[in-house]
Amino acid sequence: MKKHRFSWLLIGFTALMMLLLTGCGGKTAALPLDNSRLVSYVAKYAGAAAEAGVMEVSFKAGNPGAWQVETKTQLPGATVTSSVQLNQYLLPLSSLYDVEVANAQGGKVTTTYTGKQVLMDAETPNGPQKIERKLTGNYYDNEQLVATIAALKLEPKQRYTFTLIVPQSALKLTPAVWLEVDEQGKAVVEQVTTPAGTFESHKVILNAGVTGAPDQTFWISTSGPAVVTKYYNGATEYTLQELVTP
Repeated sequence: MKKHRFSWLLIGFTALMMLLLTGCGGKTAALPLDNSRLVSYVAKYAGAAAEAGVMEVSFKAGNPGAWQVETKTQLPGATVTSSVQLNQYLLPLSSLYDVEVANAQGGKVTTTYTGKQVLMDAETPNGPQKIERKLTGNYYDNEQLVATIAALKLEPKQRYTFTLIVPQSALKLTPAVWLEVDEQGKAVVEQVTTPAGTFESHKVILNAGVTGAPDQTFWISTSGPAVVTKYYNGATEYTLQELVTP
């Protein structure tokens, strides 16, 4: 348990792995959810640059109160897939993260959340590795974030923190999120035009609390299903290409 991250970090693909940052400390508090806007959907995103790839996110309702997030990303020379099982509060129960690389050995991480700790079991080119992390406050899996950050019911002028587990690097982060507000302190609303349509969207800012790391911005629809319509990580912009709801 002395290693702090798995040895097969996807150095060539960090532009896609949206929150692959350096860890930071801090306390966490409960995050408010807007359950009224939770609905199953499939969303496709494309990066502004070809090397950013195309990502498909599926947010599905399961057994009473349960949810599942599935993500598949096609990159030049690689395919990244993940699946996260959630409870009714959108807290993760387990996740699977799998990388297939053309002409090379990929890797896989199986993650189990017990409520007090997270267990990560990885298959890497250097053999199996196991890592444990303690959990405090509200916690989320990095692979669910695009689907579930839109479900947060954030209030203007308030910052919210939570624990974020990044299975592909075994990092435990404590990012902060907040609504961008105007001079009157009201939540900013922008018209976001995408191939999937035009959406009135709030801007949610995420900061990992790491010196030099850029803020990340999520544009989130204000009505209909809670979904990210556009995302910018400080280097690459991703836009919603298609949205399918029941």
